[in-house]
Amino acid sequence: MPEERIARNIALHIAAGDGNITKCETLLNDDEDGTNGADAWWEDESHLRWNALHFAVSGGHSDIVKLLLRRGGIWNAIDELGFTPADYAWSLNNDEIYWILFEEGVRQTLVLNLLDRKALAQSASRDPGANGATAKDGEGEKGVQVGENGESSTLKLQVTESSGEVSAQNDRFLESRLTFVKDGEGKMRCMDKDGGLVMAAWETDVMQKTATLLCTDQQTGQPITGLKILNVGFGLGIVDEFFQQYKPSKHVIVEAHPDAIAFARQNGWHEKPGVELIHAKWEDALDQLANGELFDVIYWDTYAQGYGELRDFFEEVPYLLDESNPNARFSFFHGLAGTNRFLYDIYTRVSELDLREMGLDTQWYDIRPSTTSETWNGILRKYWDLDVLRIPISKRIQDVE
Repeated sequence: MPEERIARNIALHIAAGDGNITKCETLLNDDEDGTNGADAWWEDESHLRWNALHFAVSGGHSDIVKLLLRRGGIWNAIDELGFTPADYAWSLNNDEIYWILFEEGVRQTLVLNLLDRKALAQSASRDPGANGATAKDGEGEKGVQVGENGESSTLKLQVTESSGEVSAQNDRFLESRLTFVKDGEGKMRCMDKDGGLVMAAWETDVMQKTATLLCTDQQTGQPITGLKILNVGFGLGIVDEFFQQYKPSKHVIVEAHPDAIAFARQNGWHEKPGVELIHAKWEDALDQLANGELFDVIYWDTYAQGYGELRDFFEEVPYLLDESNPNARFSFFHGLAGTNRFLYDIYTRVSELDLREMGLDTQWYDIRPSTTSETWNGILRKYWDLDVLRIPISKRIQDVE
């Protein structure tokens, strides 16, 4: 990038930090002599790879944050320390700026998801065997190349992966080995081949509260027995243990990983009252269910699948919930972006809006997971690192009082 362009971008950073919106507008606009305006996305490698939004947030200038977002500022750009502008807004207790960035993140995520679904539909119409490699699912860090006079600058962004990538990741996971071992506190863990934690006992409180919310009459607070329950994703079977306490008339468990199915059988799950174990991906399992079978409770908790797959399942939920039961409910384990508060908030809102599009109203219930230093001891990577986990409970909108 030419030195004069870098100087203009640095001047924008200074003006953004100082709160000089007039100068910011001048620097962002092209000059009359044809000189291009400053780049709202540009990162200063000499200053933690901050872009103009980071500087505006650090100064608490909400008007400049709005301006930069309109002019190409990247709402989820990550600096050298791994923090987005919203992370700094949160640490500075600046709720106004945090929610400005939040709403922009939700808007862009919804737009991108919509465009990707349209691209997937168009691809499928041209090629019935297309796997939809353009759809955005999951989350991950990628480098986005921005060209400038033949040069390129890599922005490290938190962006979504394509459904093809997530599908391939899921296939690799299903072909890999899982191990079921006890941690230093004698609690069971499910580990993948790379030393990643798939499921562990710290989720017990979450699963217990989820089962209570799904299987209790919200008017009387009394447990409901004889329910038909569908659980997608067995893992350690923690939530299924709690479901069994409600004596379901039918308890269908769908699990795609052969080692998890073997673990379930070793623990006698195929012999428990009302239980039907289905070893298949959920997409295939729906075809194996009895024609037109409906459920009172549906729960989702899979591994190595992104938000795109979860949203695909959202579309099936209205057809699986029993319309005759006003208490029929759906929930999922909301661990999406479970190590970043800002992105977690984004996924919370996006999933709520997507569920509403499916005709489902969602209420959120907070719980503080019980984790200890032993929880992640020896674990390659965490999948949860926040204080509060949100449990969604969704019902048909016409059933909501």
